[in-house]
Amino acid sequence: MKKEGQAPAFQFYPGDFLSNPQITLMTPEERGGYINLICYAWQDGECSLPNDETLLARLSGLGEGWLKGCSTAIMKMFEVDPNDKTKIFSTWLRDEREKQRRHREASIRGGKNSVKSRGLALKGTSTGQVEGALNPSSSSSSSSSDFSHKKKNIKKEKSINPDFEKFYELYPRKEAKARALKAFEQLKPDEKLLGVILTRLELQVNRWRATGTASEFIPLPATWLNGERWEDEVTNKSNSGGKKPGVNGTNGAGHRQVRPEPAKERDKAGAYDL
Repeated sequence: MKKEGQAPAFQFYPGDFLSNPQITLMTPEERGGYINLICYAWQDGECSLPNDETLLARLSGLGEGWLKGCSTAIMKMFEVDPNDKTKIFSTWLRDEREKQRRHREASIRGGKNSVKSRGLALKGTSTGQVEGALNPSSSSSSSSSDFSHKKKNIKKEKSINPDFEKFYELYPRKEAKARALKAFEQLKPDEKLLGVILTRLELQVNRWRATGTASEFIPLPATWLNGERWEDEVTNKSNSGGKKPGVNGTNGAGHRQVRPEPAKERDKAGAYDL
C-alpha cells in the first residue's frame, strides 16, 4: 500500500538497465512483464509484491506466458522477504527508496536550519555573531570543530559487530554493507556456525578466483547470507580434454572462445541486483 508522502517516481538509468546481463537475456515479452512488476512494487510501501504465481502472472500482464516459463528469468530480479515468505521484493527499488528518504530528511533539516538563521537575523545580532563577523577565521574554526565532534559521535553510535567485520572483510563484493549487516544480525550465528560460514566462504572465494568469476556474478553479501549460501557445494572442475585456453580469448586451436552462458553463471553465483 502506498504511504502518504511517498515519492511517486524513482530514478531510472537506461545505461544500467541495458547493461544488466539478466535483463539483456530476457525476451521482449519477459522484459515488459518485469517493468510492469517493478511499477506495481514501487506503489507498495516496502517495494513488495505477493509471492503468488497466479497474482504475479496477472500483474506482469503475461498471463499464461508467466506459467509457461517467462517467470524464470523475471523472478531472478526479486528476492523472497526473509521476514514474510508470502512476499517478494526488489533490492534495487528498496535501495532507491532509502536514497530518497535520506535526501528528503536532509532537505528538511536544511530548511529548519535556514528558518532558524532567518529568525536570528530578525531578532538582532547577538554577541557571538558580532565576534564571528569581526573574526571570521575563529568562527569558521569553531564550526569545523563542532562538525568534527558530531561526526565522531555518529561513528561511535554506529558500533559494528566484530564477527560481521570478519565476514565482510573476507567477502569479495563490497556492496550494500548496511543490508549485509542487517542480514547477519538477523542470522545471529553462534561461534560454531560463524566458523562454518567463514570456512565455506573462503572455499567459495577461492573457487570464484580460480574460475575468474566477475564481481557482478557474485551475489551481494546480504543475498548470500539470506540464502544460506554457505551450504552450497563447492566442486573442483577441470578443463575437458586437458586443453589449455589460448591467449587473447582463443582456444588452443586458434578459435575464439565462447564464454559460458551468463544465465548458468548467474544460477551458480546467485541473483544479480540491478
